[in-house]
Amino acid sequence: MVIDCPGCGSIDRVQSIRAIHDMGVSTIHSAASTTALAYTPSGFIPVFGTSSATSTQTSALAAATAPTPELPSSSGCLVGATVGIAFLALIGFGPPVGILVHSVSKGDTSLMPGAVMGSVMLAVLIVAPIAIAIAVTTSRSRRTTRILRGRPAAYATWSAGYYCHRCASTFFAFQPAPPAPAVPVHQPLSVSQFRAIVWAAGKFG
Repeated sequence: MVIDCPGCGSIDRVQSIRAIHDMGVSTIHSAASTTALAYTPSGFIPVFGTSSATSTQTSALAAATAPTPELPSSSGCLVGATVGIAFLALIGFGPPVGILVHSVSKGDTSLMPGAVMGSVMLAVLIVAPIAIAIAVTTSRSRRTTRILRGRPAAYATWSAGYYCHRCASTFFAFQPAPPAPAVPVHQPLSVSQFRAIVWAAGKFG
């Protein structure tokens, strides 16, 4: 099947979007050796170790024509930070709560205003970060679900795409299967227009 560009008519510089993505995304594995000195009762001794890392590099064109948005990052760090803030708040404002309880039990009201204020601040500093963390985690979870649900339709539309390196335009060579609405077949499109159509098919908005 000959695929000609609807923008400039060339066929020698036309490449499928899938091929551009496969060539533009690469995984790099690296390893490094480390040397250090450790102190022991017998003196300093050399310590040797190795470390490895894996990273992914994506070309600008592959990123611009990505079939789906990136999945939201994990909320593990957010939850950890929330627990840390709540713990620090408990340490910093815990004593006023103890003073309040002690004052009420002894019938001494002289320290109650400050203790009440400290107790209120403690409650706010503990509850507010937890509420924010729950809201952010819920939002990320819903977005992840929406992206995963829309992937099949987005990939079907994305797979029908081609890119012309001569005039830097994209186009759909044929109607995606299953058919997707609002897909202009064999019409020149900008990269941003192409991605908007693909993401609309996946309902990622």
